[in-house]
Amino acid sequence: MEEGSRQNLSAAALNNNIGALLFNKDQLEDSTTYLNAAIEATQTEDHCESKRAGLAWFLRKLERDHDPNPRDRRLNLARSASADRRESLTRTCSRRGCIVEDIAPVEVCCDENTPLGLEYFIEPIFVEAACQDEDVVASARLNLCLMQYQNAKTDADLQQLMDKLRDVQPTTSFLRTVKYSNIGVVLFRLSDIKGALSSFENANTSRYDFIIQNSREIEQITEIHRQYINMAVLLNHARCCVRLNQITEVPEMTAEIALLLESVNQNSKYLSLRNRMRWIKTLSELYIMGLVHHKLGELEKSLTCFTNLLRKTRHDLGHSHTYVATTLFLKGMVLFDQRKLHLAMLSQLACLRIYEIHDSPDLKEMAQVMYSVARTLHDREDYGDALNMYQRTVNAQKQFAPGSIAVVTTLCNIARVQHVLGDIESCLETNFEIVSIAQTLTNGKKHPFVADRLSVLGNVLVEVGKLDDAMKVFADAARHGGENFTNSQFDVDGRVATIFSKVGLQHPGAATA
Repeated sequence: MEEGSRQNLSAAALNNNIGALLFNKDQLEDSTTYLNAAIEATQTEDHCESKRAGLAWFLRKLERDHDPNPRDRRLNLARSASADRRESLTRTCSRRGCIVEDIAPVEVCCDENTPLGLEYFIEPIFVEAACQDEDVVASARLNLCLMQYQNAKTDADLQQLMDKLRDVQPTTSFLRTVKYSNIGVVLFRLSDIKGALSSFENANTSRYDFIIQNSREIEQITEIHRQYINMAVLLNHARCCVRLNQITEVPEMTAEIALLLESVNQNSKYLSLRNRMRWIKTLSELYIMGLVHHKLGELEKSLTCFTNLLRKTRHDLGHSHTYVATTLFLKGMVLFDQRKLHLAMLSQLACLRIYEIHDSPDLKEMAQVMYSVARTLHDREDYGDALNMYQRTVNAQKQFAPGSIAVVTTLCNIARVQHVLGDIESCLETNFEIVSIAQTLTNGKKHPFVADRLSVLGNVLVEVGKLDDAMKVFADAARHGGENFTNSQFDVDGRVATIFSKVGLQHPGAATA
């Protein structure tokens, strides 16, 4: 920033820019103090020239030491993983008498709290003298939200962050783009996928506005920052579309991301941001398109994408990063669909191992991986191991979603395996639990899934010789699935009806899903 423009900055703008620079230096407590001061200064503008001069002097001092390629704590995982890999390679090659060329650490910011394929705007925002007070406040609040996002792990944390993001009221299209894109990421993490899609669509609208206007209201919004937010919005939008099976326009989004990266000036400034943009391009080409190919049934193309992404994530982030686990899981799912069950199981077990070694793994994600392992073992007819893994899965599911459809699905598979293994008493107990949960989910109303599970329960009761109980259960099943049954909106919740219609109606020895 030039000397004249710095002197013309308001106290609020100076506080914001100081807070942003301190954030880059990882001095988060001091950064928070100055950003809050920026918000307060716009409400009670301090015209004391000596105070503004002091702030300008401090900002000038920070700028002299400012590195445009900040090495903040978000990079520590990637750098340490690369260092570990380099040391391991050095030890291996030294034993063999080889000369090792040093491997430069890969500086790509990968916050493990953010789902793979999404991008929260990670750059602190600076303002210039011409910036309106509303946008100074918006910039300061977005910067505060960035710090809060790094520590947001629970749904309660994310909801608090969401409330603060919605309070941001910018007037410029660039800041609106950042706001809506970040809201979309938070909504995605809260499993509000349709809400996330709506927010990403709003970000896209604002993105087109600032492309057309070529606005320069915000200081240091250079061309590389503009292209970064463009790429981030496209990546987020594409990821959300894939999740909702709206994949028609996704290949065009990934192609635009590649073009945006090509247009970036390749100079030594903003090295970490350019690395981040390359990472976004990698995700669009390998992760997003791998998902698209999988949904289209193009399994070989999908497997190629995930194999290349696995190689990239392991090299850049280390073998224990959760992004590696996610990629292993996706690769295993493709191999499962190709009926390469042994390879699928190896990939899924490697994924599970990564989650197990983490201090506080996401239980929901672990349950998903354990279920996929159990399904693969089930199809391989390794019934004993499959039963153990199903039981681990349902124990985890009952912790975060007791009485849910996921629990019912797993219990159906447990009952089938118990029946195959000849453990009829356990099978009977499991079927009673399935019927109880299903009736609760359908509010006791008629439903074909309930009728089907009652029929299964009746057959098991016959096997153990409880004929009177079996007759009562069969009569109940007839009432649920008799001639008077109509699958209407008055019968049961539509989402439950749709899912239940696909659950538990396979061959008796087959897995449910």
